[in-house]
Amino acid sequence: MGAAILAQHEAFDDKYNQMMEYLSSEGGYWKDNDKWYMDADSFMEAEILVPNPRHWLLADFGSYKKGRLKEEMKYFLLYSMKKGIIKAVSVHQNYLRAIFNIGKQLSLMKSVESFNRLDTFDRELQDAGLSDTERCSYLYLKHGATRLITGYYDDRDELEKDIWYAARIPGTKVSAAGKRQKLSISFERIPTYYREMVKRFMSRLVIKRSWSYCAEMMMYIRYFLKVFYAHGYVDGFLERLARQDIEKYLSWVAGDYEGRNATFRSKAVSFIRQYIDYIQLAEYPQAPKKDVNRLVFEDDIPKRERQADTMGKVKYVPEPVRMQLDACISEIEPVKMMPMYILLRESGWRGTDVLNLRYDSCLEYL
Repeated sequence: MGAAILAQHEAFDDKYNQMMEYLSSEGGYWKDNDKWYMDADSFMEAEILVPNPRHWLLADFGSYKKGRLKEEMKYFLLYSMKKGIIKAVSVHQNYLRAIFNIGKQLSLMKSVESFNRLDTFDRELQDAGLSDTERCSYLYLKHGATRLITGYYDDRDELEKDIWYAARIPGTKVSAAGKRQKLSISFERIPTYYREMVKRFMSRLVIKRSWSYCAEMMMYIRYFLKVFYAHGYVDGFLERLARQDIEKYLSWVAGDYEGRNATFRSKAVSFIRQYIDYIQLAEYPQAPKKDVNRLVFEDDIPKRERQADTMGKVKYVPEPVRMQLDACISEIEPVKMMPMYILLRESGWRGTDVLNLRYDSCLEYL
């Protein structure tokens, strides 16, 4: 028993040392400074986008007085900015006070020295004197840090956890514009009864399909289970699924996605059909007993919008506006944004696609 506890502590310390190495990147700016400013060269070196950088305070960690709280909050913010989960501008605008307040309040609690498995009951806010806006920012940031840090120290295989991060799963396929996507998949809102089954299905999918496809599939599975439970169904309903239940589901989809793009309604049915088809072929114990072909018919799947209809909705920049932009290109500020405008103008790409270009990987050398 003692050896097991010792091994656990050693693994914990090893994780902490890895965290300190991560914070030592970009010349150690993140580790050595308790105040981060948005015009620091380290942001550019880390490829963290800071539009129009100025000497504005992004984060102040001076209120973190004990334990590993300071380094863990630093890691959470740096990791989130590098992975595009939180934008640097958003940290400055929305969470500057929250970062300081979390350190102040948690440092007053004798039993708290880490975000790892931190109690989510926010008793420390009862006498904190924060406004409603400050409380919301505080809770969002504290819960986000607790979730990420707890997962970080968890030495189980990533696919066994309730939150999966793309960066920690070998073989995941993330697109060049991956920073626009949410690079994590959470199973926390999947009912406990079906959670392990859904994990098993997604573990097969995540190494075969793109991360964005997997995140989308997860969204529709979550919706499928949620809508049945919301209408009074209980654990075990999936195994007993009948055609009349699917007919109810089709009506719920039509109502919930009314006014949305037809593609959403189509995927809410087609993705679920794929899901049921696979878990039946793989003989999952919790798969529906009735064959998928007798549950979801081909003509149940709403038709998606035609390409011509989609293109008809594209809003182009009016010619007079484009002419004015071309005439004033020399006046664009800051000046370093000029190449971005030229690329946007000539390629028709989205801004995020242009920003994800890298000088050493955007050309094919023959």
